[in-house]
Amino acid sequence: QLWPLLALYLSITPLRDFVIFRRLWHIPASGIAALFRKSASNDILLGYLGEVQFYAWARRNARLAGSPFGAVKDVAILSAMVGNVVTLALLCAAWPFLGSVLLGKAASPLLWSVVILLGSSLLVGFLRNRILSLSPRDCWFVSAVHLLRTVLAIVMLAILWHQVLPDVAPQWWVLMAAGRQLVTRLPFLPNKDVAFAGLAVLITGGSTDATSAVLLVGTLIFAGQLVLGSGLALAELIRSPRSVA
Repeated sequence: QLWPLLALYLSITPLRDFVIFRRLWHIPASGIAALFRKSASNDILLGYLGEVQFYAWARRNARLAGSPFGAVKDVAILSAMVGNVVTLALLCAAWPFLGSVLLGKAASPLLWSVVILLGSSLLVGFLRNRILSLSPRDCWFVSAVHLLRTVLAIVMLAILWHQVLPDVAPQWWVLMAAGRQLVTRLPFLPNKDVAFAGLAVLITGGSTDATSAVLLVGTLIFAGQLVLGSGLALAELIRSPRSVA
């Protein structure tokens, strides 16, 4: 069951984007391939490079109205803001139990991380009429889809870890997936991998098998994105001369 679950996990972000841009731009079903390529580019190459590639695809293949680049910008901003809100909520919930692990010698970077997350979210909230070009109704819809995607990603990651190491109770994997969401989104926290490893050791009671499971799933996710991105890019390259001709 690992491989279908891995495919489902890799599909969460592209399907989220398809739901959003189907509403905003009425993109055709063929856009799902471009969105898988966008997700792979963001993960394995450079964050937000996928947005540029998708915008170029959309200009060729969709009927764009209004400010199309503004829509891409708004979706990216709202995704970041929802991620910030979820991260701050997780931090508040986990602080009584994991504060000492997250702090350690990183009190100042952690404090600045919280300030940046909270400050940027409040700034967008106050200046939303100037920063965001989407209507309030569309903004709420996009934010709700982003929130659903974030929750699903946390749960699916926990399920993947549980498939690799079923001896660990599922609720501990969910807790660790939430901890990963928290640690990786704190911008000024040094040595995020080390911080997450410490968090994993605390949650699983020092199990080396749990660390191996996390590493294996992370490797499989990266390999999956690499295969998807390379395959879709090659398919697009093969089709390009035909479309020009």
